[in-house]
Amino acid sequence: MQVSVILAHPEKGSFNHAIANTVVRTLRNNGHNIYFHDLYAEKFNPVLLADEIPKKALGQTQ
Repeated sequence: MQVSVILAHPEKGSFNHAIANTVVRTLRNNGHNIYFHDLYAEKFNPVLLADEIPKKALGQTQ
């Protein structure tokens, strides 16, 4: 099975990180393919700017 684990917590030593690491390790040990994303480590920006929305999605043609 392929599993995505997504973590969003700024503290590397947090309980959330410990849980995520345990989940990833356990799933891998049981033969699953894991896609792990630490959104803070990846500097993920959750804000979608208006310029990033395709005009077609807004009903505009020009």
